[in-house]
Amino acid sequence: MPPSRPPGGPSPTEDDAPPGSVRTGVRLVWVVVALNVLSAALLALNLDAVVDGLQEANEGLSRGEVRGALIGEITMQVLVGVVGNAVLATLMRRGVRWSRTVWTILSIVVTIMTLPRVLVPSGGPAVIPLLQVVLVVAAIVLLHRPESRRFFTGESSTGATPT
Repeated sequence: MPPSRPPGGPSPTEDDAPPGSVRTGVRLVWVVVALNVLSAALLALNLDAVVDGLQEANEGLSRGEVRGALIGEITMQVLVGVVGNAVLATLMRRGVRWSRTVWTILSIVVTIMTLPRVLVPSGGPAVIPLLQVVLVVAAIVLLHRPESRRFFTGESSTGATPT
């Protein structure tokens, strides 16, 4: 792994710098982090209005149940969408191979779960989720380009693994 060096090991060289596709992909992940912060903040600020709207649409649920579910959603957005993405983006920038795999799998799962909200918006505009889906797909493509793969696996541009 290029930049992931053991403590006391040699310092990273110019060759260890991530290629443009990795740098851009990681930047897109950071934009997704910012959108998650914005989304969680907007939901928290409008919690009562959202609770009222959802309670009207789901008459079988109490106000407390709806409020609890939304607070759970905000918590997950912060834990997974903000903290998880931030940690994985940092690790990907350093070339930690498993971080790209974990981020890709989690992002695909979250994107699939987000698609109904994007395709059939219930309640407000789905601009932020739609933008997140587009950014995640673009980041996945960039982080899996051949030069990105070489960066994460430590292969040279000729395909040979360094000894």
